[in-house]
Amino acid sequence: MIYNLARLNAARRHALLAALLLGVASVPPLVDAFAATHGDSTLRAQSVSASDFPVMTHIHGLAYSRDGTRLFIATHNGLAVYHAGRWSMAPGAADDLTAIVATEGSLLSSGYSSTSGNAPNRLGLQRSRDNGVTWKALALSDQAALRVMGASYYARAIYVYNDSSNAVLRNQGFFYTQSDGTTWTVATARGVDIASAAHSLAVHPTQPGVVAASTDTGLLISEDFAQHFQHVYGKDFALAAWFDFDGIHIWLSQYLTRSRLTRLRWKDGKDANDVALPMSDEDGIAFICQNPVDFRQIVIATFKRDVYLSDDQGGTWRRIVDRGQAT
Repeated sequence: MIYNLARLNAARRHALLAALLLGVASVPPLVDAFAATHGDSTLRAQSVSASDFPVMTHIHGLAYSRDGTRLFIATHNGLAVYHAGRWSMAPGAADDLTAIVATEGSLLSSGYSSTSGNAPNRLGLQRSRDNGVTWKALALSDQAALRVMGASYYARAIYVYNDSSNAVLRNQGFFYTQSDGTTWTVATARGVDIASAAHSLAVHPTQPGVVAASTDTGLLISEDFAQHFQHVYGKDFALAAWFDFDGIHIWLSQYLTRSRLTRLRWKDGKDANDVALPMSDEDGIAFICQNPVDFRQIVIATFKRDVYLSDDQGGTWRRIVDRGQAT
């Protein structure tokens, strides 16, 4: 699941942004403090204590490693890694990552390159099979920096929302690929207001044609590769969604006057249960992620750059990032 903050329409986002983005807006420009301290990029992989880790001025996504031991956080200066209570930056270029999602055995990301010269500025769709150590360009290189992206964990399907035309995706709107970006299919997305479209996309872990869209008016589900969407749950502003690995439920974050996190059946919107949240009503959940090995472990990231981890599906939480600072 990837959330597109930039495309919230002004009328619906006013109260939300005033409350949630104050902390982000006041953060100074990002400096790659880790690289400055530790020198060449190969040393970026060494783990450090939380107090020595640079502040994450923006958080653009969450993902787990295949074995469930590493949590990845997409930031403006590369991929932050949380493993066994220690922090590191994945080695390689400190790219400005705008999205990250995990599939079985790989990470998918997009963003802007930090490398000057003849390298493509827009990363397009890229993949890593070694936990972010190296990346291979799959598609849309120098054409797009994707912000709204979802992928099926076990099935071969990647969905994106393209917010501006390019040489490959010639229209604004939804597209999907089942060939790692070799070919793309237009998704008509009937039932989604294209003006506001989806703030996030989530794809069923085993059913490639089942995709969820978080919208201004709640959760929408498609079972035909994003050709048609039906409203399933909620009237509040839906922000982030995550298909539970049990294949039956979906996690949904919403915000109106306060933040909500709900686990419900994606098929019919029933069996909905709200989870007690650890943060204040003035903060909201931008990203949700579940451990692919231990399904009870859930991670959320908020607009004020807090990251919380739960080992019991939201029964209790512990904060591992506080306003962008690792704890």
